[in-house]
Amino acid sequence: MSISLSTRQNGQPLPTVDVIFPIVHGTLGEDGSLQGMLRVANLPFVGSDVLASAACMDKDVTKRLLRDAGLNIAPFITLTRANRHNISFAEVESKLGLPLFVKPANQGSSVGVSKVTSEEQYAIAVDLAFEFDHKVIVEQGIKGREIECAVLGNDNPASQHLWRDRTHQRLLCLRHQVH
Repeated sequence: MSISLSTRQNGQPLPTVDVIFPIVHGTLGEDGSLQGMLRVANLPFVGSDVLASAACMDKDVTKRLLRDAGLNIAPFITLTRANRHNISFAEVESKLGLPLFVKPANQGSSVGVSKVTSEEQYAIAVDLAFEFDHKVIVEQGIKGREIECAVLGNDNPASQHLWRDRTHQRLLCLRHQVH
């Protein structure tokens, strides 16, 4: 099935689209929804397709795919509204240690993310994360280096020369991440 986007509501023709660059952020833009609409409209676009976008937006799915592919990931527990009260803080702490990071499974830009070092913080963090999604990831805090670098291209990829090491920065809120 495809739809036609060749005319405006007033019947006037639309300009021809060569390719769409879906430079968007967040739900409905990064989660495969927009990509699916572009597919249905038979419009060419750059970037990840529907499945890759949807899988990568969901941290639970992404972590399972990476783990099953043999990559090291931070140990985690997935909470749902149905099982959240079946797993105590003591069980989570025993399995993952402290600190923990609690986050909605389907958000970005640190929305709803909390660093947890106590049972009281854990309860607040889980409630907050469930405000943004029906599924929550509780992840072991790990020490490591966080380095950002943009890469563009397929056959001859080029990376930016400026790398940013955010290892020693605090958890960034959305206000600091989006310019």
